[in-house]
Amino acid sequence: MLRKRITLGDIAKAVSLSRSGVSRALRNDPRIPLATCERVQKVAFDLGYRPDTEIASYLRVLRNRRDQQQVESIAYLSFGSKLEEPKLIQYSTKIFQGASERAERLGYRLDKFIVEGPKKSHKSIDRILKTRAIRGCLLSVRSNVADLGIDFSNYSVAAITYALPGLSLSRSVPSVYSNVTLAFNEALKLGYRRIGLMLDEFINVRTSFQIQAAFLNMQYRHPELTAIPIFNLPGTEVIVRPEKPKTADAKHFMNWLSRKKPDIILASRAAFFPWLEASGFRCPADIGFVSLEGVEDTQNYAHIDQKPHEIGGAGIDILISLLNRNLRGFACHPSMVCTDGQWVTGPTVRKMD
Repeated sequence: MLRKRITLGDIAKAVSLSRSGVSRALRNDPRIPLATCERVQKVAFDLGYRPDTEIASYLRVLRNRRDQQQVESIAYLSFGSKLEEPKLIQYSTKIFQGASERAERLGYRLDKFIVEGPKKSHKSIDRILKTRAIRGCLLSVRSNVADLGIDFSNYSVAAITYALPGLSLSRSVPSVYSNVTLAFNEALKLGYRRIGLMLDEFINVRTSFQIQAAFLNMQYRHPELTAIPIFNLPGTEVIVRPEKPKTADAKHFMNWLSRKKPDIILASRAAFFPWLEASGFRCPADIGFVSLEGVEDTQNYAHIDQKPHEIGGAGIDILISLLNRNLRGFACHPSMVCTDGQWVTGPTVRKMD
């Protein structure tokens, strides 16, 4: 037998609230106390209430028609320096493009704010957000930021970066572990057997050591291969282009190449390719090269396309989901959407004999 459908009216009677009050509580409306929202949601669950998705969709259409002259803004907060903007790698540019396009398709506008300098400048951004009645913030962090300087308790907030691991944020990020595994497997298909990893500590820490973990796991899974120690370079920052290594680093790198003799290098940065060129080894005749971070338009290396456009779009999906549920501040139970990358071959690798 079909059960009687539980309505807002049934819940209203059970909790002694109006239908509109129940509706707002179920949507975590900030005008309703959090304790009341939780009480109403528990009663609704216990009664077996299920929202009517068709009616909810119809109401959203009505609200969109009512507000069609007013496009809501979402803030894209890029923490870093304005001086860095012209130097941004293509990855960051595509992240913003993907986020902006997805926001527009969903009826929002994405406004970019560059947050730099001392805390007082961060507070001015906070005032701007409040003045413009912005409810949602998508965070992009390029540099090491110790203090964001903004009270996010009034905003729905999500991130498109592995940075700030200490903050409880729902995130859209590249699937770093899977991408390294993919690159290693593609190198094996090409016949490489002495696979090395060139890794800078900044990215290693930023991605929760996933590059290192994936590489070591692949070495463990393939005991028939020569396990080449990782060439680890400490202290490289996010925007710094290490085309010209310091004398000590260059000597260390040449020593690693000469002693360990990798036949291909998986590199955490495309900018490490000039190190290989300066070494005197021919690429790909003597040694192959793969960029794990993607490439710029001016570069033509075998690489992993991390799909930044899709990552940006997924970040907007996460944020709008939070907005629709009226969830503010940092997440109690954060989620992470990981986008798999794609192998792109190039002239820096070859089929081994």
